[in-house]
Amino acid sequence: MARTMTRGQLITAGAGLTAAGIGGYGIIYRLASKDTSPKNEDKDNNIGMYYQLGTVMPVVDAAKINRLYGAFALPNKNGELDYPTSLANLATALGNRATSTELTLSVGGWGDYSDAWHTATTNHQRFAESADRIRRQFNEETGSTLAGFDLDIENIPGGIPFSMVGTLATALKSRMGDIVVTAAVPANPSGMTGTIKDLTAIDEIGIMSYDKSGNWSDTADDMAPGVGAIKDVDGWITAGVDPARIRLMLPTYGRYFIGASKKGDAFNNDKRVDNAVLFTEIPKGMDDESTLSSWAQDGDRLISYQSPEMIRQTVARLHDRHPDLAGVGFWSNAGLTDAHLNAATY
Repeated sequence: MARTMTRGQLITAGAGLTAAGIGGYGIIYRLASKDTSPKNEDKDNNIGMYYQLGTVMPVVDAAKINRLYGAFALPNKNGELDYPTSLANLATALGNRATSTELTLSVGGWGDYSDAWHTATTNHQRFAESADRIRRQFNEETGSTLAGFDLDIENIPGGIPFSMVGTLATALKSRMGDIVVTAAVPANPSGMTGTIKDLTAIDEIGIMSYDKSGNWSDTADDMAPGVGAIKDVDGWITAGVDPARIRLMLPTYGRYFIGASKKGDAFNNDKRVDNAVLFTEIPKGMDDESTLSSWAQDGDRLISYQSPEMIRQTVARLHDRHPDLAGVGFWSNAGLTDAHLNAATY
């Protein structure tokens, strides 16, 4: 049985975010009637994780994971969601080790299908009806409960519209009532367009604070610096999001740069090939506490990543600054270790 999490208001009063970036500062508040922010009484159970449907879960202490995002379902040309063939795996991925884990289905991910998102937004009722069918089928076939949906809208030319996320979230809740709806968002609020108030129906955002460098960069640089992650969280809070509605998302992989031997070097990757490398395949490296990031040399490849120790220090600093933060999450089960989970306990 999935753990029921209390939910309330994501957005602050008076927050004004435009396509140009932060246009105003709100005063953070919660619902006046009662405090419905998520409570992290169980400090060992506040970690989210994206699970790639149909893949093998590593042997980790799953009891530390309080939300599992099944990745991914995609909108089709009619704006509807198709039932993922491996969705049933979401109910069995953690076995009996995480009876309090909340199961959600992530919709989207990285890909060139912006037209499908616009169609889904236009036909938002059809989108919500198809999501409801998926939820009912999953519940009936597995005996588990799909608690809600995660909107992972990426790769929209010109920026991800707040209104697109808000419209779909509102449609999901109107159709299914008290479900959880989360959204994966860029590291910087300026990566979205419109007004942040459109996110009112979102219960929690996951800030994707990684891929700061890669094949697209001019030189080898930090791909997931902890100091940058802290600034990213601060930026969304300044934009008007309640810290209790923010989950910091971190990677379980690094990025390699062929021909580089130190940060700032040019590299000669084949940019047609993804330069990701799983944490479990990275040799022991060195931590840089000035940026809270890590580097390892693997033959002619310089790898930028974030070690569990740098994650631990990032999370500790975040806890000091924002003790009400919802927690931390990871992309993805591939490369995940117990060291990550222990480091991320918020």
